[in-house]
Amino acid sequence: MLAIELLLEIFRHILVSAVAMVFAIATVFAFFRFSHKPGFLFRFMNVPAMTFFIALGYILFINDMKLLYAWLFFTGYFFNLRAISEQVLRYDDTFRIFFLSLGYTRQEYLRDLIIYGGRLKILDCVLTFSIIGTAIIMISDKMRILMPDQWLFFLLIFEGIIFVLASVRWLAEDFVNKESKSE
Repeated sequence: MLAIELLLEIFRHILVSAVAMVFAIATVFAFFRFSHKPGFLFRFMNVPAMTFFIALGYILFINDMKLLYAWLFFTGYFFNLRAISEQVLRYDDTFRIFFLSLGYTRQEYLRDLIIYGGRLKILDCVLTFSIIGTAIIMISDKMRILMPDQWLFFLLIFEGIIFVLASVRWLAEDFVNKESKSE
């Protein structure tokens, strides 16, 4: 019974993340077609922040699954948008002039880079979101059954730790030199 419940939850999260990924790719195409890169508000969702928002959504919308999955969609959208736009930005600065000098249009370049070159990144984002979301929901459900008085306290402690981790990651990303090569 637990295995079937786990597979259903993973399938739901994969479906939510895949739909969010389609919208994120369309948004990245729009941003890079009309401007060069998305603003900060579209690039804030790193993995700890995504985990924080998934758990927060579970706390807020535990009794309404439609609102929970809408919350998960927007969380997945911003997470996928950040991952895909970072992927494009990383290669755009290096290879854009080369590909455009070969006769590719900007749309062909973006399509080839995002869809064909970024297949592993797309799969990574969908699976990361699905596994983290499923783990949070499954563990929270079991904790709610086993410890009905304490599960919210443990989930709030988890939220606090994840918020601190997300903040540290945001600060660390601001101070890292993007031009330096990691060895």
